[in-house]
Amino acid sequence: MTFVTGLQCSPTMTAGQSTRQILAKVPIFAGLAPAEMDFLAQHALSRTYVPGQTIFNEGDACIGLYVVVSGHVRIFKTSASGREQVLSIDGPGSSVAELPVFDGGEYPASVTAVDNATVLFVSKYRHVIGGRRAGVGWRPVLGGIAR
Repeated sequence: MTFVTGLQCSPTMTAGQSTRQILAKVPIFAGLAPAEMDFLAQHALSRTYVPGQTIFNEGDACIGLYVVVSGHVRIFKTSASGREQVLSIDGPGSSVAELPVFDGGEYPASVTAVDNATVLFVSKYRHVIGGRRAGVGWRPVLGGIAR
């Protein structure tokens, strides 16, 4: 997720792709071994949101990261006076909220669906991301974030 104003779209996602194929196109997962990618794909949950539906709010405890499969999501911050600043609109292939998964912080911004959006949710509590013991090493994923 890049907090830059504008439209963020990554590799093209098409109908009929497997969860593994979708995740394999996401840059933060590029360094995963095939077995790690299989493990990640088996534990990712598909969620669908309608326009305007909240995916998570700024300040919520981070429970995982999201990958946009279809549609678009709006990432924004809200000031104390209630004014919203849109940071980006992300589309298929974008990952959202990967940094708080690793730093243990809260979600730094809110995310809502712009249109009908399907996302893959990867929970940090299922130990999918946090450690090699669970099936996915953290070093390859962190390397993907740095790209």
